[in-house]
Amino acid sequence: VCDWALPPYEFLDDRGNPAGYNIDILDKILKEMNLKHTFILKENPQIKELFIKKEADLYVAPSSWLSVNDCYMSENILNYYKVKIAMQKDVPAIRSIKDISPNKKVVLRENGMITIHSISEQALHLNIQYHAPMEALSGVSSGKYDYFIWGEEPLKWKIKELNIENLKIHELNISIQEIHIGGHDKELIDAIDDQYARLEQRGALELIRDKW
Repeated sequence: VCDWALPPYEFLDDRGNPAGYNIDILDKILKEMNLKHTFILKENPQIKELFIKKEADLYVAPSSWLSVNDCYMSENILNYYKVKIAMQKDVPAIRSIKDISPNKKVVLRENGMITIHSISEQALHLNIQYHAPMEALSGVSSGKYDYFIWGEEPLKWKIKELNIENLKIHELNISIQEIHIGGHDKELIDAIDDQYARLEQRGALELIRDKW
C-alpha cells in the first residue's frame, strides 16, 4: 500500500497509474523475486489502517512509525524525508517552527502523516489548517496563508508542477526521517533486503534514483 499523492516517492500519475521512486524500487525488487504484487494507492490514514489490519503485506513508512507497530522493518533505508517550509520569497526566513507567530496562518497537507508526526510537539502554539497541496501552495502564493510545511522533495515537485514562481523553500530544524519498507513477514523483509543489496551492487537502483 502506498500514498496516492506524495511525489516523487509515491503518487498516481496523469493516467491514474502508480508512479514514483518507491513504486519503481519495490516493483523492481519484487519482480526480481518473482513475486506477484499489486500497488494500492490511497490516503495515508487508509493505507496505514489496511496495513495494521494485515490486509496489506508491505508499507513504506518512517522508522519511527514502523518500530512501534507489529511489523518487521527493512535494514536498508529506501530514502529520506526532510520536512521544510514554503513561503513567499520576500518573507523573512523561518528557522524553527517555534519561531512562527501564533497569528500566522500555517497549512499542513491534509492527511500528510509524516509531516504531522514530525512537527507535532513543536507546533502546539499554532492554529494549523489542513488542505491539499494545490490549495495550500496556491494560498501561500496569493497571500491567503503564510506558510506551508511539507516534505522537501514533494514541495519542489508540486511548486514546479503548478508553475509557481514567487515561493521559496527553507530549512527547518527538524530531524530527517529514515524511510524503510515494513512488512508482517520477517522472511519476506529479509529477502527484500537481500535483493535490494544485489540490485544495489548491479547499479540497478542508481538508475531508478537518476530517473526520479
